[in-house]
Amino acid sequence: MKKILLFLPLCFAFPQLRAQGNPVQFTAKKEKSVVGTVQTVAIRVADFTGVTTVQFTLQWPSATFQFTSVSDFGLPDLDATHFNTTLATSGKLTFSWDDVTTQGSPPLSPDAVLFRINFNVLGPVPPGATLDLSPTPTPTEVTRLLKVTSVVFNNENLSGCNCN
Repeated sequence: MKKILLFLPLCFAFPQLRAQGNPVQFTAKKEKSVVGTVQTVAIRVADFTGVTTVQFTLQWPSATFQFTSVSDFGLPDLDATHFNTTLATSGKLTFSWDDVTTQGSPPLSPDAVLFRINFNVLGPVPPGATLDLSPTPTPTEVTRLLKVTSVVFNNENLSGCNCN
């Protein structure tokens, strides 16, 4: 499992804007990829407490995986309208959520599902294919109580064992 630690340049330029505490962690947990079936990838979270905003772009190999939908939303007011699917045919999905109360999200238990992404598996999965963060078009940013915090994204290879 590959870990990517992302710190926004803003955090270094203005350290007073960075929230304290553990990084918010996102993990892409998948089911086995079988050609001709629907694969579900659960985006799970850890240290997801007091979060006021989340935005990022996910990317995947579009020749192998065809986006169909998002489901199983784990936050208040989170639904399909928080996702931009305009670039899904080219393997990108943008996500943006904010806590309208600005009080911070309710604490989610470790390994709680934030949402699931559903794909049609079109062909054999290339070795090393992953669902990962992309800096474009929506850069990764998470805030806790409106202060930017650090993020860890753990991804799994999209082929292989049933790991859901």
